[in-house]
Amino acid sequence: MRQRPQLSGLLWAIPYFFAAYASAILSTNVGPAASIWLPAGVAMAALMLTRPNGWPAVMIGIVAAQTLLGVWQGANLLLSLAVSLALISAPAVALAIVVRFAQVPLHGLYFLRALFFAALIESALAAAIDTALLSDGSAFWPSFQIRAFAHFVGIFVITPVFTTWARFRPTRSTTQGVAERVIGALAFVALVPCALMVFGWLSNDWAGQHFVIGMSYVPLVLCVLVALMWGARGGVMSVLALALIALGQTASGRGLFGSTPDDPSLFGVQMYLGVASVLVLLTTTLRGHRERATEDASRWRANMELALAGSGQLVYCFDTRTGRFEWGGDLESIAGRSPEEFATLDAVLAAVSLDDRARARARWLRAADGQPTREATFCLHTPQGAPVFVTDTSQPIGDLDESTAFIAGTWRTARAAQQFASVASAARLHPKAEAV
Repeated sequence: MRQRPQLSGLLWAIPYFFAAYASAILSTNVGPAASIWLPAGVAMAALMLTRPNGWPAVMIGIVAAQTLLGVWQGANLLLSLAVSLALISAPAVALAIVVRFAQVPLHGLYFLRALFFAALIESALAAAIDTALLSDGSAFWPSFQIRAFAHFVGIFVITPVFTTWARFRPTRSTTQGVAERVIGALAFVALVPCALMVFGWLSNDWAGQHFVIGMSYVPLVLCVLVALMWGARGGVMSVLALALIALGQTASGRGLFGSTPDDPSLFGVQMYLGVASVLVLLTTTLRGHRERATEDASRWRANMELALAGSGQLVYCFDTRTGRFEWGGDLESIAGRSPEEFATLDAVLAAVSLDDRARARARWLRAADGQPTREATFCLHTPQGAPVFVTDTSQPIGDLDESTAFIAGTWRTARAAQQFASVASAARLHPKAEAV
């Protein structure tokens, strides 16, 4: 795409044409207003995923596709061209306002906010211009409402499909387990028959209608479940599958919203799909934010563990209420014990030599009382009996009630302490070199 932006821009005309043709088939009203308009999402995604210098090619391709569709349907060539220019200018103006001028990034929660405002601006502009061109003044407001809502829902259903898959980057490792993949697959498989049942129901009796109303929430739950298990790509594909089934069945006069196949019925089903898309986008956005935070924390912890192991140091946090230690660093190589074996104060004191044990106990008791402590060195004995000299540096950490909640500190082995002392001595002898 970076090498040939003009060619890739023109290729956007293909999905736009198919989306426009599908919308024309699904739209049931006989007036000029299209009650379903999915290509609005294709146009928004095309401009969103293309650099500004490639926008002319995208706009030319989409204008050509829309003009071809209009002429194919029997419309005037000049009128079709004018409508095409309006339909591509609206998303360009919306993105220019939201992304270029307002500097809203297109990732995380910012993407959802940018998509909402861009869809709002695009639907208002496109519906106003399109309605002014194709309808008389007396029917402006009803036609404007139908067109604007169709554009808004089309953007929220279709645009995330392209943006999510365009950002796909395969990795060797994944946080998804087998259970998550299986649950996601079962939810996606169950979504299809459930949606077909809800939107294909033909019963007019009271009990059947209330049953369908209750069951209409199940596809929403399944879409959210797929998004949780499979991530953003699975979530948007589940919404797309639900949209195709719901729109197709409703346009045929079936299901919860299809008792009378007219604009109000399609308005209702599109509102349903809009809610489904927003739920899935919120779910995937929050899930992605949590995954990134977890990965950053894991990466930071791994780097810290490597740094501690390489420098021969340990860090610990002693909970004064539970009397338990939490260790960081290579405890096995220094003390010869696992963190589970070194988790209590008695276990740590048992490893300290008899000559230093009372001093170490008094040191931590003073810290637990909130008294500051100085650096101290004492001897440990490994399970094999080898002595290890460690230098302890710790301070108490107070709680809201001014009592000591934790004691946080570090252990440096004799080798690490000697290296630290040599570095400090060199810094005192050569202050200019340190400044450089």
